[in-house]
Amino acid sequence: MLLRLRKGSTLITLSGDGATIAGCTYTPRTPDLSEQEATALLRSGGEVTALARRNVTESASVILVGSTATMLAQARALEALFAVEEAERRIAADKLYVEFRAEASGDIYRSEILAGRVEWPNQPLSPRLAGGAVELVVIWKRRYFWEDTALRTLPLSNGNGTNVATGLTVYNHNDADVGHDNFVDIAAGSVAGVLPTPARILMRNTTGVSYSPTDIYIGHNVQSAPNSFNPVLEAENSGAGGANVAFGEASNGFYRAVSWAGSAAVWAYWWTLSAAQLAQAAGNYFRVLARFASGPIFNLSARLSLRYPPDSPLTALYEGDEVR
Repeated sequence: MLLRLRKGSTLITLSGDGATIAGCTYTPRTPDLSEQEATALLRSGGEVTALARRNVTESASVILVGSTATMLAQARALEALFAVEEAERRIAADKLYVEFRAEASGDIYRSEILAGRVEWPNQPLSPRLAGGAVELVVIWKRRYFWEDTALRTLPLSNGNGTNVATGLTVYNHNDADVGHDNFVDIAAGSVAGVLPTPARILMRNTTGVSYSPTDIYIGHNVQSAPNSFNPVLEAENSGAGGANVAFGEASNGFYRAVSWAGSAAVWAYWWTLSAAQLAQAAGNYFRVLARFASGPIFNLSARLSLRYPPDSPLTALYEGDEVR
C-alpha cells in the first residue's frame, strides 16, 4: 500500500518514508449518501426526489520512530499541512491531496483534503517519546471521489477515424458530407471509474488560415443515447416558410431565408420533434445554439419555445428569455 499527503512541493509518505515514519494503517471509506424523500401520510413508501454523495471523513494511524526531537518535528510537519487560518485556505493557496495506491505498484489516485488535524494518543506521551516510538492518528475530510494523478489520452472516433489517440478533425457543422462531424465519440470502455471526470480538451487549427474565435461551446451527450441521438436541426427542414439558399459554408449546403413585415409575432422557424428524438433526449437539459448566415438589418427580438401538441402547438411547455 502507498499512502501519502501532497501539498505543492511538500510530500509526506504516511505508509513509510524509510526514516521517521515506520508505516500506517488505513482503509478508504465509501461516501455517505444524502437523500430527500417525498412521503405521504396515507401512502406506504415514498419517492427519493434528490440524492447526493457527501464528502468523506476518515483517518490513518501513523507510527513515528526516532528521537524525541525527530518525532516532534515530523508531527509538526504533518500538522502544518492542514490549513486553518483564512489566508492558508484561499483559492490561490496550494491544495492538499491524499494519494493512495492499494498495491505495491500501479496507478496512484488522489482526493483533495478539505480539512484535517493530527491527534496524539490519550495515554502519557513522555514514555512513548522516550521509548522512540509513538502512534498518531491523522484525520481528514476529503472529496467524495478519487481521481487519477496522471492524465490519460482517450481515443476519439468520428467520420474521420476510429479510436484515434492523436486527434481528429472536427467541423463547425454536422451534415451528410463525409467527415463533416462536429463531434467525437469516446468509447465507454476507454473511461475508467464510475463518476463524471474533468477533461482537458486540446484544439488545434489545421486549416492553414488564421482564425480568432471568440466563443467556443463544447458539451457532452453521454446521458442522451450518444450512439443514435442527432441534436442538429437543419434550418432547411424547418416547418416554417421561406426559401432555401445554396451556400457552401452552411451545414448541409443550404440555409433558409425568411422575411416578414410588421410588428406581429411570427414563427420564423419551427421543427416537430419525433417520439424517437424525445426518447433519445431522455429528459435531459440542452443548451440551444443557432447559427445565422447574416444578421438582421434592423432590431428583432426572438424567443425559444417548446410547445405541444405538434399539430396545434398551443400549450407552452417551456419558453426561454427574449433575446435581440
